[in-house]
Amino acid sequence: MNSAALPSDGREGREAAAHRLLKRLNQRARLNIGVGILQVRYACDRQEATDRLCRGHDLAGQNTLADLAIAATDADADHRADPDAEWD
Repeated sequence: MNSAALPSDGREGREAAAHRLLKRLNQRARLNIGVGILQVRYACDRQEATDRLCRGHDLAGQNTLADLAIAATDADADHRADPDAEWD
């Protein structure tokens, strides 16, 4: 079926679903990056890092902690030379 033939609310519904999916994927990616940072910081496995991130926090709190870990890591990396800068 041609999507142009669908009523606008059908398209809007699909677009809204796509936006929700993208938002959730972005959250999931940030959480995974946060877990990876904690794995390195605490020299632990994925499960322990996930437990540290999730313990006592709802999803919003987990996202906040992951964002803080990412921001701190990015800030620290800004003060170092990029080892891949001359890779070409």
